[in-house]
Amino acid sequence: MDFENRETVSMDEYVHDHFKTSVLVAASLKLGAILGGAGEGNQNHLYEFEKNLGIAFQVQDDYLDAFGDPEKFGKQVGGDIVANKKNLFNDPCF
Repeated sequence: MDFENRETVSMDEYVHDHFKTSVLVAASLKLGAILGGAGEGNQNHLYEFEKNLGIAFQVQDDYLDAFGDPEKFGKQVGGDIVANKKNLFNDPCF
């Protein structure tokens, strides 16, 4: 939400901001792997996979916000722009 009050956001800041959510879900996956008796290598693979999947999800969400079909997406196209939220497709820094 701090980004809404700024003109631009760096790529590192963007990734770090969305990385927080990815890490939370990744930790949940790793915990499930631990409880399921998976080996340490598989636990770490699941964790790393989810971190990257979370970032990919956010990039897709940003794309759909800028260019998606509201009938399929279920949200107002350009909603991030209206709310001054920074994303890959509406921040001139990217």
